[in-house]
Amino acid sequence: MPQFADLPDELVERIMLLTNIRTLGRVAQVSKGFKTLMDQSLAIRYKMELDSDRMVDGPPSGLDTSTRLTRLQERRAAWKTFQPTKRIIVPHVNHWMYAFCDTHIIWRDEDADMVRVFQIPSSFRGMEQRSWSVSVPFEDSPDEDVFEMLEADPGQDLLALVKVIGNPDNSTAEVILRRLSNGENHPESHNPILHFTFQCPHNDDVTPTVRIGGNYIYVCAIPRELPPHRQRFEGDGYFAKMLVVMNWKTGEVCLDIVGEGVSCAFLDEHTLLVGHDGPQSYVLSVLDLRKCHEITSDGPEILSGHSLRQLRFPDKPNDCDSYTAGISVVPSPTVTSRVRTNSDAPFYISQDRAIRISLVSDSDREGLGDIVVFISSTVLRDLSNCAGNTTRPLDWDEWGPQNCIVSPGDMAIIRGGAVHGSSVAIQKISGQEDGLKRELFVYRLETKNAPGPFVNIGHNHLFASSRISSLDLSNPQSWALTHSTSLSCGPVMHSEPQVWMGTDCIIFDKHPYSPVTELEVVCF
Repeated sequence: MPQFADLPDELVERIMLLTNIRTLGRVAQVSKGFKTLMDQSLAIRYKMELDSDRMVDGPPSGLDTSTRLTRLQERRAAWKTFQPTKRIIVPHVNHWMYAFCDTHIIWRDEDADMVRVFQIPSSFRGMEQRSWSVSVPFEDSPDEDVFEMLEADPGQDLLALVKVIGNPDNSTAEVILRRLSNGENHPESHNPILHFTFQCPHNDDVTPTVRIGGNYIYVCAIPRELPPHRQRFEGDGYFAKMLVVMNWKTGEVCLDIVGEGVSCAFLDEHTLLVGHDGPQSYVLSVLDLRKCHEITSDGPEILSGHSLRQLRFPDKPNDCDSYTAGISVVPSPTVTSRVRTNSDAPFYISQDRAIRISLVSDSDREGLGDIVVFISSTVLRDLSNCAGNTTRPLDWDEWGPQNCIVSPGDMAIIRGGAVHGSSVAIQKISGQEDGLKRELFVYRLETKNAPGPFVNIGHNHLFASSRISSLDLSNPQSWALTHSTSLSCGPVMHSEPQVWMGTDCIIFDKHPYSPVTELEVVCF
């Protein structure tokens, strides 16, 4: 009977290209013949190096496999040595109304009353540097009670202008949907302007947050105050947030909740991760938005009946009442087929992303206040998919220690951490006030089943455990303990910049506390 090894090399290669990377690694150990075939195959080498860089192949184009592999390797070398191909200064950016959308920067030009769009170039991925303007209906005379925010999804040619308008009893919002390329009404939206009403008046001292993921858009705002029966703490409800999620194509409201410490991020184009603070612990809920229809409540407890899976953090200490939290992931998921159709780039960032969850405690206890947790979006989806028919929440010991990387957020050491894909950029500060040294370290996080050894994070009682993989930000070598790969290291030339990271760039916001800022775009 013919054996697999008897098949022609061309057929074996085709079969190997259809298998996953883990299987390829096992096949290479079966025989010297298979390993030699894999070493000599450009297509297999390209597949494996794409996975190593957390990239996926782009659409067919004029670039053959050899050219794509060369560009991928050159791009990796440029990041590794921190040798950008170009540095671009983007001046006069309206700091109060701009957004970074992975491959594009958008901001309001108040002088021309237009939206400026800048496409970030990449010589390795064949992305051209482009700039253009789009007309959208800004308020002629902005009122103090009106917030305007911009967000975009270049992969869907989507630009969203969101207006939150304050009223005595509640706050309303308008979501104006246009094409990013020309400012026309977006053809896939049933209504070019969507409306909804928050459950409470918003706090006009804090700008709401807007994000797009696939067919969905969410707006998250801080309420001025909570209804009396929802107030767990004295004060104005600063720890609470209002979250509204809509399908921007149909206009349907999928989710409308209020809760302490609410924060969220898209895991993929239809899965949303929502975090909220409870009396006992902080809780993550994974939601399939395709199954969420008009879920409305003045409390986040309703999520337990609609989640694919809920994940609990450790119980809070007795002197800790609550946490404020922030969940971030960049880039926001897009409809992958649409992205590939609109561009001839040879490769793209994969769908696996590092989720960054920052928790800030109201406790005054030393070391219990600022924690950053990293976990893979793939792990979160796997934990949700294996739930089966049970909706039982998982306690921290069942999911956290084996899947998370935890970092004490010592703000005396770092500034402006940024996450992109499975990588994180950390700005480290050392030295004395009269001679501070700032360096930027970029690491690729291995958050899925990260092997030991593990480091005890010490006196922080929230996550004190020798089983948790922890990072000592004052010692970058500790990142190797989590088997996280160092991608790059370079100097920071500005005093206190905010840092953003994209597929093809690192962006330094040089004046993060000024009304008008200047962006330095470091391109790869």
